[in-house]
Amino acid sequence: MAVLKMNFLSKYLGMQTNITVCLPSFSFRDVMNNNQDFYVRGMKFQTLYLLHGGAGDDSDYVNFTNIVRYADENRIAVVMPCDYNFFYTDDPKGPKYWRYVSEELMEVCQTLFPLSDKPEDNFVAGLSMGG
Repeated sequence: MAVLKMNFLSKYLGMQTNITVCLPSFSFRDVMNNNQDFYVRGMKFQTLYLLHGGAGDDSDYVNFTNIVRYADENRIAVVMPCDYNFFYTDDPKGPKYWRYVSEELMEVCQTLFPLSDKPEDNFVAGLSMGG
């Protein structure tokens, strides 16, 4: 499992923002199972967009849960954005967090990473204000 920390300029937030991404990659399990055909050109992963709770950030799940292990076991990508305590809502006079999460984040991630754009392959979950 590859764990990536990324920072990019968001058009809806009007600022640089962070995301943490877990991408399935060749692992010790593949070695043990003698799986030699893991990397396939054009392969797209199902994706979980995982929203953190209040006073948290994009690294909470990696630091305080087993999300990396679960994602690796199930060969699913996980994208964890940072919300900066805006409750994933659009501010009429400020950042548009809902548009960022529901539109821009998926577009950016599906362009830069091997993530499926099929609706049935994309999921959203979270806890507290992210739930």
